[in-house]
Amino acid sequence: MQIKSFPEDRRRYFKELNKDDLYRMPYSGMFAHPMLRFPDIYYYAYIPEGAHLMVPAVIVIPPEGADCAAFLEDSGWVQAADSRGIIIFTANSDAPDEAFSSLIEDAMSREYMANNMSRLCAAGFGSGAAKAQRMVMKQPMAFAGLFICGEPDVSAGELASAGDAPTEVPGIASGSIPLPVWICSDSTPASERVIEYWKKANKSQKEPFAKDGSLWYLPSEDEQAFSPDAAVNGPVVVGPGKSPAPLEIWDSFFSRYGRYAGIGNRQLRKFVSEEDLGFEFCTMYVDGVRREWYQYVPESVRKDPQKKVPLVISFHGGSGMHHGHIHTTRWADLARERGFIVAFPGASLGGFSAKFGWLPHAAWNADGEFGAPVPVPAVPVSVQKTMEVKNTGAETRRNRALVADLERDAMIAVKEADMPTIHFPENDDKYNASRKHKETGKSKDQA
Repeated sequence: MQIKSFPEDRRRYFKELNKDDLYRMPYSGMFAHPMLRFPDIYYYAYIPEGAHLMVPAVIVIPPEGADCAAFLEDSGWVQAADSRGIIIFTANSDAPDEAFSSLIEDAMSREYMANNMSRLCAAGFGSGAAKAQRMVMKQPMAFAGLFICGEPDVSAGELASAGDAPTEVPGIASGSIPLPVWICSDSTPASERVIEYWKKANKSQKEPFAKDGSLWYLPSEDEQAFSPDAAVNGPVVVGPGKSPAPLEIWDSFFSRYGRYAGIGNRQLRKFVSEEDLGFEFCTMYVDGVRREWYQYVPESVRKDPQKKVPLVISFHGGSGMHHGHIHTTRWADLARERGFIVAFPGASLGGFSAKFGWLPHAAWNADGEFGAPVPVPAVPVSVQKTMEVKNTGAETRRNRALVADLERDAMIAVKEADMPTIHFPENDDKYNASRKHKETGKSKDQA
């Protein structure tokens, strides 16, 4: 397989947009690039033909001595990526452990691609199993799944030290972060140590059950009633000794979980497709460009189509996507409970990514010229304003003031139209972020 280099300047892709498939990646194949923190070490990224922005990714660590790019192709990971539209990262396993921690940063980089970091998984094979274990246990909140096939030769001291390390959540140690883990290894003291480590992290039941030749340790605190929004602990699967095909690893294991930021604070949750959650995928052409959005119409609203109900339009962040934003918010649950419609549109391409010369990303106010005035929609009249896009604290404060104006005028409009209003729980932190900011009177850059 040909090894390519990423284009040095991605600005030209702003002029070569696919107007019928806006979020499709403009290049594909196997790419080699220096690591951010280890420029003398190269990582490899396989981007399948037809991949889109914000797709899941897997970091694969091959056995020692294997050509990592060839390993991806020979082992079936390239075929799995082609089939499921995911991106695969790898590096030679003789790279130091610190380089694989750096590889997480490369996978999260927005310069050459835009991966869905809520669904980043890791897989290690042979001697790469120990490196994958070390990489993940040091940064468990970066991952939604781990598969290792081989001897995870990690000492008890390393496990204890990593487990006691703090995380980004105050008071929560790394060793208590749940993660779905699949271990294919012979029974050795090293493998048993790693199994016990993840059983403790996932609060696993003492007794496993057998399924397809493997032992499954299910979490004892997992919610029994299905709820796609509920935080969960992951299963720990042991065996068989022979590695299944990458497509099976993805379909039966990695694809079933996500670790979501935002309201969830990077909680592990079961992944349910947008369609299975009840969303409709919609498109329309605007100025010759196909625009996309997902909409959720609760059954209670469908039963009474003549009834006026509120519409919430939820805009994702820069370099995010409509489908990813569905899973980082709880709007669908609230819409179902309170009887209103919610829509998740996808942004156009440009904005901040144009400023840095990155690959085009979905971003609002993305007119392609960073710093150009962007008019705010002229409804309601009282908030007709023009603001400049600038990366400053002043812009953040102006935006918050604008949002406050919009919220006030929206409430007035709702009352005048005699439409139902939505009352949020007063004591629920999930809905009170803006109230907390208002009480402190400080923005992030002022703190």
